[in-house]
Amino acid sequence: MGRYQVEEELGRGGMGVVLRTHDTAFHRSLALKVLLWEYKGHPEHERRFLEEAQLMGQLQHPGIPPVHDLGQLPDGRPFFAMKLIKGRTLSHLLEERASSADELPQLLGIFGVVCQTIAYAHSRGILHRDLKPATSWSGPSAKCK
Repeated sequence: MGRYQVEEELGRGGMGVVLRTHDTAFHRSLALKVLLWEYKGHPEHERRFLEEAQLMGQLQHPGIPPVHDLGQLPDGRPFFAMKLIKGRTLSHLLEERASSADELPQLLGIFGVVCQTIAYAHSRGILHRDLKPATSWSGPSAKCK
């Protein structure tokens, strides 16, 4: 994948796969989102994928990972590279609780940060259509993937 060395798959969605990669130019780990192979050559899917990358690249908020690169793989599929967010998912945090009252203040704080991030996106005319508890949480500056 050019300057990006794939380390592992992090997740898979309806149109793309997110990979942990090593950026050999800057010697850093990144998340690389790539259009799924079955959508290569489908103009509507490629357009929506590129639109997502461009919209994310315009957003600057502590709850949204910055986009570092946009391009095309040698096999013709589009990709975009963004900051790799390390953390635990909300699903994981919920599963770890012994009772529903455990860590309630922390969980409400996480929910508040997510709401602020979504409100920012809405203020920019962007509607997130795929929020789920499997999105990573990395602390006070939560990032949505």
